[in-house]
Amino acid sequence: MTNVPIQTVFANTRAGTATFVQADGSIATQTALNTRSKHFINGVPGALFEPSRTTRVLHRRDLANAAWSKTNMTTARTSVGADGATSSATRITATASNATVLQSITHTSTARAMTAYIKRVTGSGTIQMTMDNGTTWTAVTATTAYTRVTIPTQTLANPVVGFRIVTSGDAIDVDFVQLEDGAFPTSVIDGAAGTEVTRLADRASVALSDIGFDAGGGSIFIEGRAYYNTSGSGSARVIQIDDGTPNNRLSLYIDEAAGNIGFSIRALNTSQAVESLPYTSGAVFKVGIVTGTNRCVLSLGGSDSGADTSVTLPAGLARVNWQTNEVGSSNEAAVHITKFAPYAKEFEDATLNAETA
Repeated sequence: MTNVPIQTVFANTRAGTATFVQADGSIATQTALNTRSKHFINGVPGALFEPSRTTRVLHRRDLANAAWSKTNMTTARTSVGADGATSSATRITATASNATVLQSITHTSTARAMTAYIKRVTGSGTIQMTMDNGTTWTAVTATTAYTRVTIPTQTLANPVVGFRIVTSGDAIDVDFVQLEDGAFPTSVIDGAAGTEVTRLADRASVALSDIGFDAGGGSIFIEGRAYYNTSGSGSARVIQIDDGTPNNRLSLYIDEAAGNIGFSIRALNTSQAVESLPYTSGAVFKVGIVTGTNRCVLSLGGSDSGADTSVTLPAGLARVNWQTNEVGSSNEAAVHITKFAPYAKEFEDATLNAETA
């Protein structure tokens, strides 16, 4: 199967920079209007498409700043950061047991995801994080290399975020502390240190005529990961082929409530087919879809949903779109695509399942 190079054919209209993880694990920045086509997850590169998110933490790399309150803790912004920059990250050292460094944030109640890059410097005691002022402390693993750690999502107003070092004398380096509005973490959001920062959504598309796909008798194979709100109740779009309106479309999406990947066809604003199979947020997926006259099939992980044989296909489909939900929607997935292979032919079920196994 042939892989379409997403970085060269998909035009991204994201207005603003965004970060990605390089092959060596370091953080780099992609300029506006460009797809993050070489974002690595577990050593595998792919194109990253994410919804808009805002981080509420100020001075995300400088915990020595007065925005952070310290108790039995010394802080110094003298460490090499997760992006390799000199003196860009903060070393925090406990001068007594249960030392803390905390930042108070004033904001309305919403679901929040907290992450940070940390690295062990000295000691072997417990390192903990909080977003509720220590009502809940969650232990995180610090190694001798920068690791991005996260704690469970919470819905709360006026969060207080930070770290606790349990053992006196222990020290860690901390970088890119992030508390974002959303039910799951996304990539590092960087920007002006003393303000909240918003990363705008990726909106990428390509004309069907540029990739050789025929919805009247075609197949698409997609591999990657999708992250979605497991407590949600909407349809988080992964990819959509449409005519520029919601009335005529082919959609690959996440059914948040059911925990499924679904594929649907809509013509003249009337549902024609809906196929779905179970999927877990963050897992690797291999998906194949087939559309043709009176044929709609979805395959995931080597099994298909069974063909729908009563399908009217929409006319006038013109573009493939990633991240097609409205900006600010609560049901948007973040997707990491490692393979996108469209074909102007209908594959049989056996071939479809063999390719997605």
